[in-house]
Amino acid sequence: MNYNIYKATIDDLDDMYNMQKSEPHLLISYNALKCDLNDNNKLYFITKDENGNINSFAGISLLVDHIDIDNILVKEEYKRLKIASFLLNSIIEYCKKKKIEKIFLEVRTSNVPAIKLYEKFKFKNISLRKNYYPDNNEDAYVYMLKI
Repeated sequence: MNYNIYKATIDDLDDMYNMQKSEPHLLISYNALKCDLNDNNKLYFITKDENGNINSFAGISLLVDHIDIDNILVKEEYKRLKIASFLLNSIIEYCKKKKIEKIFLEVRTSNVPAIKLYEKFKFKNISLRKNYYPDNNEDAYVYMLKI
C-alpha cells in the first residue's frame, strides 16, 4: 500500500493523544506530547487515512550524533497493513538525508511484534534496561541501527 507521510503539528495534538486510548500502555502524556510538538529537537511523522484522519505516528528525538525513536503507534484497525514498516523506513530515509548514522530505541521485552519489525530492519539488540517502564517495571531491550 502507498501512504503519505506528514510532519505533525500542534493541530494534530488531540488526535495523536486520543489514538493512545486503545493501547495497553500510554506512550506519552498530553502535556509531554504538546511540548514535543513545539520542540525543535523532536519530530513526529504521521500518516492519514483517506478521510484525512491520523492513523499512525512515530516520534523521534534529534540528538547531536544520532536519533532516538521515542514511539511508534498505529491505530488498531490499521495494524498489519505495513504502516509501521513505512514509518520506520521513512525515519531511516530521513536520517540518510540528514547524514545521521545511528538510530537507537527501547522496546518492551514483551512486545514481540515490534521486536520482529526492528530486527527485520536490521536493528541490533545491544543491551537490556532492567525495570525500565514505570507502569509495570517491565524490562526494555535497547536496539541500535547503524546507517
